[in-house]
Parts: sequence; structure tokens; C-alpha cells
Amino acid sequence: MVKGKKTLKDFEALKLMEIYGIRTPKWGLATNENEAQNVADNIGFPVVMKISPDTPVHKTEMKGVVVNVEKEDVKKVYSELSKITSRVLIQQQLNGLEIFVGGLKDPAFGHVVLVGSGGIYVEVLKNVAYALSPVYEDEAQELLVESKIHDMLYARKRGYDENSLNKDNYQSVKNDS
Repeated sequence: MVKGKKTLKDFEALKLMEIYGIRTPKWGLATNENEAQNVADNIGFPVVMKISPDTPVHKTEMKGVVVNVEKEDVKKVYSELSKITSRVLIQQQLNGLEIFVGGLKDPAFGHVVLVGSGGIYVEVLKNVAYALSPVYEDEAQELLVESKIHDMLYARKRGYDENSLNKDNYQSVKNDS
């Protein structure tokens, strides 16, 4: 799935996370309105619908993300998004903090893990922390502190499970070598 690729499609990344035991929101792909309705019905409402192109793009800037989609709006939203890409990713809508976890292969340092604010904030805030892979749970905690995610998790005492996030970060890179 990964060998020989420089980037993964969104659904490939979701599949890879599932293989490694990293929790993801419920999701599915649609290439027509009826599939979109079936996928959304199986997930439950509300859902998020996103364009699913073959190459990485700024989906929000392309007006390719629609949140809070309810049952009666799925086909209409699919119709609009399919003008951008024929494949649409449909995900369970979750509330909470979006966190970016990524990786890259640096020519000098090898595999590197990145953690920071997710969604549209990954490039706006630029609060990304880096660590050499593999990252262990104590190092994952340090990444959360360095990237300010720790502060965001504990702001307003919302009860986020930081230990679970550390385990997901660790899980994502433990077999990287």
C-alpha cells in the first residue's frame, strides 16, 4: 500500500491507520449520489463530506469540505463536491480538537514524526513538533507539550484522553523502521 509512493490518498491513509490499530472516525467512499447516501446512512448523522482527490490538496481552500451534513442533504452535497472530484470521502463527524500526526523521510535523519494542530490550523499556526522515529510513549508526550497540543487538550478542562493520543502516536510509528 505504501511502498514506492511519495504520498497516500486520504482513504489509503485511513486504511493504513486501521491496520496499525489507530482509531479513525467511521468512513466510506462514494462515487455517486446513491453510494453517498448509503455510506452516510451506515455511518449515522451528522457526517462530514470531503473531496477525495488522487493528490494532496488544500480541501478547504477548494471548497471541498462540508460539515454537519444531515440525511436530507447528502445527495445535494455529493452533487456539489463531485464537480471537484468524482470520489467523495464521507466521515463520521466528531467534536473536539483536530490533531495532525504525520511522517516524512528526511534524507539526513531518516524517518521523522510530526505532531501539531490539525485541520486548517496545521499551516496557519505552524505549531508542529518533530521527532526521530521510532517515537515511544514518553517521547509522544514531549511532542504534545512542544507543539502546544497538551495545552490545548487541557484548556477549559474538557476531559480529552491524552494517554490515548500518546498511544496512537506511538502506534503510528512503532513498526516504522
